Amino acid sequence: MEDEKSEGFGPKTSSVAKGQIAYFQGEPGDSWYEVVSGFMMLCHFFGDGRRQIFRFAGPGDAFGFEIGQRQSSAEALTDAKVIRHPLVEIDRRQEYERFSGSHPALQRALRAVEETIQLFSYGHADERIVAFLLKFGEHADQPDLIELPMSRQDLADHLGLTMHTISRSISELARRGFFVLEKPDRLRIIDRAGMESLVQFEGVEQHAQLVA
Repeated sequence: MEDEKSEGFGPKTSSVAKGQIAYFQGEPGDSWYEVVSGFMMLCHFFGDGRRQIFRFAGPGDAFGFEIGQRQSSAEALTDAKVIRHPLVEIDRRQEYERFSGSHPALQRALRAVEETIQLFSYGHADERIVAFLLKFGEHADQPDLIELPMSRQDLADHLGLTMHTISRSISELARRGFFVLEKPDRLRIIDRAGMESLVQFEGVEQHAQLVA
């Protein structure tokens, strides 16, 4: 990573080129990260060579809160800019209350864990893909125009499906009129209500109201 100028031992902003690793699985977790721009993906590698992508983190998201050995590697899915925060911040007494419930970065990280667990509660591939698209679309500048920076294989490794199933399900969902594929990595939602009904989707505002 290319570090930008910073003073002391506080937060440091870094640029991460596409494909570059911010930290490796197995390293000690001594810091957490906020995404300023671009996308990162958190990958766990098994001994037999299989890969599981825990999540994709975009602007405003936070990741890397492990205490102890890291359980995943953080790879730049696109060129990205991140802020690295030393974990010592959380150990300070004056920081405890801020991180225990009110810090937006930690709230988003905890919510991302819940969302990933929820993804795997859907038994059908179409439902997993729709739920993922609706959540990932929250990063889009235009709510109904979703750019996908990840490959079909990346999606498969995240959703626990095969690449063939991903491609087939996306084509089937497009055929059913939920969205149109403008490019292989870009889709435009046509029937948002139908997609939300399929997975009983809760957006950010609805989720906040339910947990308030």
